[in-house]
Amino acid sequence: MSIKNNQKIQKTGRRIHGSKVSPFILHGAPLPIEEALRGADASRFIIASNKRLSKALGNPQDRLAISSALSCWSGTMVAYDKPGKALGDTIEFHNGSVNFVFPVPRKHVGRKDVLLAVDHPNFKLIESGTDRIVKASRIDVIDEFPTSEQGWYLGDQKHDLPHGNEVDPDDPNARFLWREDKIVTLAFRDDTGWDGEYTDNDWRHVLLNFNPSNTDSNALHMGLVIVTPRWLFDQIQKKLDVIYASM
Repeated sequence: MSIKNNQKIQKTGRRIHGSKVSPFILHGAPLPIEEALRGADASRFIIASNKRLSKALGNPQDRLAISSALSCWSGTMVAYDKPGKALGDTIEFHNGSVNFVFPVPRKHVGRKDVLLAVDHPNFKLIESGTDRIVKASRIDVIDEFPTSEQGWYLGDQKHDLPHGNEVDPDDPNARFLWREDKIVTLAFRDDTGWDGEYTDNDWRHVLLNFNPSNTDSNALHMGLVIVTPRWLFDQIQKKLDVIYASM
């Protein structure tokens, strides 16, 4: 279920900016990243980045405001290759009949153990046959991307994505990384553990290992969070109150 934008904003053709975060697609069904991006772009919204979600999840009031959309995709597209492998011209993730492709900037070809990242709306996912190609206007490269599948690391300054050496989980700036061998996907965030219970550490998990199509037997119910101005935040919260009251 999505919280639809109003007609006045749709006619402006501009992206909506703001300091607040609000649910756009409520947690309740599997959500492929193509569908998430299509919905946000059609309504001219900006999907909350991984760093913005870290800020929201670390604030009890903001976390409550977006709880109906959790678990959720972030607006941060990432790509990484196998540990120790030099980057080629692209990073590709094959998912059944669909192939997700992240072109590597020429100056970064040959580098190892780095993470490519770009925040929405600075990229589009272009369909070309069975390929889904990330076309980005700017790409950041994060050095020292961990090769371990899991662990506590500090987030980088721009995207709050884990990098560098392992750190003590008691460090409030530490983030728990989940990675695959290689992937092209959106960073994924939640505020609870796999048992459905909340602990102080769960919101600090940054999951970079979720299938971008999210349609297999392990598909999760996901939502989507957007950034909004205060007045639109208030409108969305009122709509949510109506939805909850009717349940």
